[in-house]
Amino acid sequence: MDFDSDTQNLLAPLETISFAERWKVMVELGRRSMRPLSSGDDAASKNQLQGDRLIMALIAFASSEVHYERMLAGMAFRGMIAEALVQKRQPPSGVLTALRKLMLDPSSKIFKLVATPLVQISTDDALKEVLIQAPMKQFLMLNNAIQNSGKSHIMRELFNEQKQFNRTAQSEEEKMDVNLSAEKTAYKITSTKKMENLYPHLPEDELKSLPVNDLFALPERVFRRLTVLHPELMVEILMGLKTELNSENHILDNTGTEDIQSGDKKYILRELLDTKIFIAASALGVLSRKKEVDLGMKLIKDKLCISNLFKIGMSEVYSIYLRVRTLETCECIVQNKETFHHNIRSRRIIKRLQSNTPLLVEMYKMSLFNAELFHFLPKSARQQFYDDSIRYICVGNNNNVVPMNIARYIPSQALRENTAKRMFHLKDLQTSPNTQIEYLGLLPFHEAWELSQPFLKNPKQEIRRSCATALIHSVAYYPAYLSDLLAFILKQMNEQDQWRTEMFDSLTNLPLKIWKQEHLSYVDQLIQKNFEAKDVSEFTLMAAQKLLVRIAETFPVYASEKLHLFIERDIFSIEGLDKLSCSSVERFLPLLFPKIKDLILEEKNSIPNRIRYELNPRLRLLKNVLKPIYDFYLTLENPQRHSPALEFYYEAFRHEALHQIFPEILCTDATKLDRILGRVLFKHHQGTLLNTCLKFLRALPETDDESHFFTDQCIGFFDPQWAYRLTLTQQRTLAEILLRHYVKDNFSFYARGDFFELITSLPSLTIEDALWPYTRENYDDLWVRDTAVFALRRMHDAASLAELRSALRDSRARQAVLAITARLKSHPVPFVLDVVASALEGKTLIASEKHLVRFLGALADADALEFLIRRCENTPEMHEDVRLAMQDGLRSHLDQERVWEFYEKSVKSARSAECVAVLGIRDENLHYDWQVARMNGLLLPLLRKDDPVVQLEALRRLSGSPFLGNRAILSEVFGFLSHLQSTRMEYAMRYLLHNPHSTPAEVVERLANLKDDRDIAIAVKVLTGHSLQYTPSARTVRLERIADGLYKSLIAKRRQPTLIAKLVLFGSSDLLESRFTEMISQNLLHTGAACYVVGELPSYAIKSPLRVIQALERSFRQHAQPFFRRCGLAMLQGVASENKWPLECLEALQVYREDSDLWIQNDAALVLVPLFEQG
Repeated sequence: MDFDSDTQNLLAPLETISFAERWKVMVELGRRSMRPLSSGDDAASKNQLQGDRLIMALIAFASSEVHYERMLAGMAFRGMIAEALVQKRQPPSGVLTALRKLMLDPSSKIFKLVATPLVQISTDDALKEVLIQAPMKQFLMLNNAIQNSGKSHIMRELFNEQKQFNRTAQSEEEKMDVNLSAEKTAYKITSTKKMENLYPHLPEDELKSLPVNDLFALPERVFRRLTVLHPELMVEILMGLKTELNSENHILDNTGTEDIQSGDKKYILRELLDTKIFIAASALGVLSRKKEVDLGMKLIKDKLCISNLFKIGMSEVYSIYLRVRTLETCECIVQNKETFHHNIRSRRIIKRLQSNTPLLVEMYKMSLFNAELFHFLPKSARQQFYDDSIRYICVGNNNNVVPMNIARYIPSQALRENTAKRMFHLKDLQTSPNTQIEYLGLLPFHEAWELSQPFLKNPKQEIRRSCATALIHSVAYYPAYLSDLLAFILKQMNEQDQWRTEMFDSLTNLPLKIWKQEHLSYVDQLIQKNFEAKDVSEFTLMAAQKLLVRIAETFPVYASEKLHLFIERDIFSIEGLDKLSCSSVERFLPLLFPKIKDLILEEKNSIPNRIRYELNPRLRLLKNVLKPIYDFYLTLENPQRHSPALEFYYEAFRHEALHQIFPEILCTDATKLDRILGRVLFKHHQGTLLNTCLKFLRALPETDDESHFFTDQCIGFFDPQWAYRLTLTQQRTLAEILLRHYVKDNFSFYARGDFFELITSLPSLTIEDALWPYTRENYDDLWVRDTAVFALRRMHDAASLAELRSALRDSRARQAVLAITARLKSHPVPFVLDVVASALEGKTLIASEKHLVRFLGALADADALEFLIRRCENTPEMHEDVRLAMQDGLRSHLDQERVWEFYEKSVKSARSAECVAVLGIRDENLHYDWQVARMNGLLLPLLRKDDPVVQLEALRRLSGSPFLGNRAILSEVFGFLSHLQSTRMEYAMRYLLHNPHSTPAEVVERLANLKDDRDIAIAVKVLTGHSLQYTPSARTVRLERIADGLYKSLIAKRRQPTLIAKLVLFGSSDLLESRFTEMISQNLLHTGAACYVVGELPSYAIKSPLRVIQALERSFRQHAQPFFRRCGLAMLQGVASENKWPLECLEALQVYREDSDLWIQNDAALVLVPLFEQG
C-alpha cells in the first residue's frame, strides 16, 4: 500500500481498512522507516514517505491532539523499535522523545502500546526519569513492562536511591555535595504508592534485611505480589515472627508498668501478623501449584493463632484451600472447629471426600454442609453416613422425623421401606398429612395404594393431589406398576385442573428407563381427555407437552406426532429440550420443523426462541440441527425479522458469519442493518463496510420512522469498549448521527445520561465535535447540562479539560469537580496541583473544595501533601466542613509528623464532629510504634472532653483496638465505670478486658471497689459476654484471671450471689464443684442464684469438652447435696440431647427420676426422651 508524503493523504488509505489491517499497515510503516534505502530506489520513492520524512510524520502524529493519530503513531513506533533492535540501530532522538510523551498519555489504549518499546530502547536513566514523571496508571504499566523485559535492576536502583535520599534528608549532620544533591533530587519519588510498588523487585537478601514493620505496612496487593514472587522467604518470615511471639509471655500479668509499656510493640505485630498470614495463605492457595500450596498449608496448620477479629478471614482462606487441597483442608477444619462456620455447598468437595465417610460424618455434625448434598454421595458411603448420623439428624434437629431428602436416597431398599413405614405412622406427623403422605412414595406400590385410600377420598383437593403424586413417586422405585398407575390417573381425570397439572409434572420427573411402548396408549388417552376437559388451563397443556418432550428421548416419532396436535390447536409450547441427549434432539427436532416454519410465517417467534434458549449451552454441538430454522428466517421479506438468524450465525458460525455471511448481506443491501450486523461492523469490520452503513444512516431523512428504527439499531450495536478501533472520520460521523437522533427528542428523560456516555466514549472526539452546546452554563435544561458536563470526564482533548476548569467557578461546579478529578488521575502530579490551585483561588463552592481536598490526599504524594499543609497554614479561617475533608485526605500520609500535628490541632476543636473524625484513623494504618504513640496522644484529650458524644466515640474506638492505649488513658477509662453512663461503661469494660496496659489484678481491684451493685452487674455482663471460643488464646487466660479475682473479691464481700454464680460458670470447669461448695458453705447460694445456675448448665454442658462434663455429671449424680444432683441432671440434658441419648444417658436419667429429693424427681420426670430412640 502506497502512501503520499502529505499526512492527510497518509491517513486516507486507512479509512477503507479494518482495525486489524490498520495495525499491520502501521507496524510495517514503522519498520520501513528504519530500513536503509537500496541503490536505485530514489526515483521510485520520490513521492512516498521514506526514512526521515516518514519518521517526522509519525513524530507529528505523536504530538497530535487527536487520539486516533496518537494511536497510529504508537502502532508505528512498535514496528520501528522492533526493526531497530533487529538491525541493532538506535532510532532518532525525536522518536525517543515521542515515545516518552506517549507513555505519559492519559489514554490507556496509547500508553499500553508504547510501554514495551520504550523499555527496550531507553537507557536506565531515561526510564527512571519517566517512572518519576508518570502518573500511577502509567507507572504500573511501565513497571510490568520493565519486569517482563528482565530489567528489574532499574527498579532496585531506584528504590535504593530513594532510601539513600531519605536518609540524607533526615540527617542533620551529614552534608553532601550540591551537585550530588541536585542529581538525587531529579530522581526523587514523591508518591508513596510508587515506592510501595518497588518492593517486589528487591532480591531476597534485601527483603530479609528490611524491618518487619516496613513489610507489614505494604498494601494487600503488593504484599500478595511479594508472596507470589518469594513464597519461601515470606513464609519463613511470617512463621519465624509467629514463633517468636508465641514463645514470649504476652499476658503481662503481675508485671510492672515499665514491662507493660515495653510489650506494646509485640501487640502491634501480633495483630498485623494475623492479617498478613491470611493474605499470604490466600495468595499461595490461589496459585494452585504444589510447592506454593504446600507452603500455604504449612502456614495454616503450624503457626496460625486465630483471634475473634480474624475468623472471617480464616474462613475465606479455608474456602480457597478446599478447592486445591480438599482432604487435608477438611481434616484441618475438623481439628479447628471454632474457626470455620460457613456451609459447604460444593458437590465437587463431597465427591472428593466420598472415600472418607468418617470425615464426612464429622463435618456434617459440625453443620459444614447441608443434608441436601446427601444424595451426591456414592451408595457405599451413603449407607455408612446414614447409619452414623441419622440419630443425630432426627433427634438433634428434626424431632424424630427423617427428612424426605434423606429418606429418599437411603441405598438399602429394606431400610428405606422400613423408615418410610415408621415415618408414615409417626404420631408427630398424624396432624400434618401433607408431610405424612410424602413417605408413601418410598413404599412398594401395592402397600402405598392400600395406605392411600383414605387420603384419595379426602374432601380437600390438595390432599388428594399430594397422595396421587406420592403414588407416582412410588412407581419410580417399582416400575412394574406404571400401567396400573396410569390406569388410576385415567379414572381420576374428572379431578380439578390443578390436579391434572400436578400429575403431568410428576410423570415427567419419572426415570426415563421405565417408559415402555405399552404405556403410550395411556398417554394418548390422558392427552385426549385433557383436550376434552372444559376447565383445562394453559399450564396443564404445557405440562403435557413437557411430558411428550421428555419421552422423545425414547420415542421421538410418537412425541412429534402428538405435539402436532397441540400446534393445530394453537397451544404449542416446547420445554425440556435441555434434558434430551444430542442424538435425541437430532432425531426429534427436525420432525417439528414444518410446523415451526408455519409459526415463523405467522410471526409467532416464541417457540424458536424457546428452542434456542434451551439448547444454547450445547449450541456448538447442535448448530447444524438448528440451522434450517434460521436459514428460513433469512428468506423472509422483512429485514427487521432477520435478527434471530443473524444472532444465531454470530454465535454458532462465528468465522463464516464474520468473513462471508455478514459482508455479503451488507454489500447486497444496507437496509438489512441491525444490532448484530452493527456490532460486527463496529468490532471487526471498521473499513469500507462500516463507512457504507454510516453513509446510509446519515442519508436517512430525519422525520422518517425508518430512520428512527435504524438509529435505534445504531445505538444498540454501539459498544464503547471498541470505540477506539474507529477512525477519526468514522467517530465524527457516528457522533453526528447520534446527536441528530437526540436533537429529534427521541430519548426519554432517563436515557440521556447513557446517551452522553456513549458520545464521550468516542476517544478522538473533542468537545467542539459533540457536547459544546450542552455544556454551556446558560443551557436551558439544567439536568441535561450537568449530565453533559459530568460525561466530559471520559474525553481526552484539551478543550474539554479547559471547559471543566472554567466550570469549577460557576453553577456547574458540582458535576465539574467530579469529572475533572476523574480526568486528573491520569495526569502527572505537578499538572494536577496546578489545576487544583487555580480552582481553589477565589470563591469556591464548599462541596467542590471538599472533593478536591480528598482527591489530593488520595494521591498519597509528597507534593500533594505539601500543597494541603500550606493551604491549612495559609487559610486559618477554613470552613469547618473542609477541615473534616482535610482529615480524610491526610489519612494517606500518616507516616509524616506534620500530619499528626494537624490532627493534634483538630482534637482541640470545640466542634464535636471534627474531634470524632480524628477517630477515623484505623488500626491497620498504624504500622510503627511512634504512630501508635501519636494516636494515643490524640485519644487522651478526647476522653477528657466534656462532650459525651466525643467521649463515647473515643471509648468505642479504644474498645475495638487490641493495642491502643497507655497508662494515662487507662486511668481515664477507669473513671467511666458507672451505671449512670451504661453505654460508655460497656465500652470501657471491653477495653479493660483486652488492653495490654494493665494487669488482671489491677482491673479486679478497680471493679471490686465499685460501690454500686449495678456497676458490678454491667461489668460482669460484659466480662461473661466474651465467649472463650471467640477469644485469642493469649487473652483467654487474662479473662479467666479477671473472673477469678472478681469472684474472690465478691464472695469475700458477700455481694450479689447471682453475679458470683455467673463468674463461676465463666471460669474453669475444674473449679465448678469447689466454688459452689464454698458458696453453699457461706450461705450465698440463694434460690435466685440456684435457678440461674440450673438454667444455664445445659448450654454450658454443650459448649464445654464432653469428657469433662461427663465426669462432672457422674460426680454430681452421687453428690450428697441436692443442688449438685440437680446440676448433674441439667448437665445430662445438655450432653444427652447433643449426643443422641445413648444408653448410659437413659440409665442416668432413670437414677434422677428415682432420686429422694422431690425437686430432682419432678424435673427428671419432665425430661422428654425422643420416642424414636425409645423404640
